[in-house]
Amino acid sequence: MLNSCTGNDNRRWMTNSRMIYVKQSNKCLATKGLIIKSNDIILLSDCDFSRTLQFKQGKD
Repeated sequence: MLNSCTGNDNRRWMTNSRMIYVKQSNKCLATKGLIIKSNDIILLSDCDFSRTLQFKQGKD
C-alpha cells in the first residue's frame, strides 16, 4: 500500500479491460504515486514515471 507522507490519503482504484489495476495516492508536494499491477508485475511509480520501481514474483 502506498501511503501519503501527510497521512491524509485520497486513493482510488481504477480498472480497464486489460485487468490492469492502478492505485493512485496523493502525496505531499501535490505529486501522485501509482501502483500498477499486471499479472505478477507490480510497478511503483511517480505520476510522470520519472522514478519507477518494478517488482515481479518469480522462481529462483
